[in-house]
Amino acid sequence: MPGKVRSKKRQSKQRQTKQRLRQSKQRQSKPKKRQTRKKKMNKYMIAKEKARKSNNGRGAESFVYNGITYKRAETKTGMVIYKRS
Repeated sequence: MPGKVRSKKRQSKQRQTKQRLRQSKQRQSKPKKRQTRKKKMNKYMIAKEKARKSNNGRGAESFVYNGITYKRAETKTGMVIYKRS
């Protein structure tokens, strides 16, 4: 009798391992999500980036957007920003 009990335990362990393998295969076969597209920059950001990248990467001193002039300024940490003037 003890021999039969052991074989049932073995069978249940084998079933468990088969179930784990099936589950792992199911996880792998999930369809991939579509990649989202980047949001287009607004006109102000396009003008600012153009000014920032000009002058061989040093950045322009100022740029004009929508009739308003924005001048280059630097924060305490050294980050370059453009302020309304």
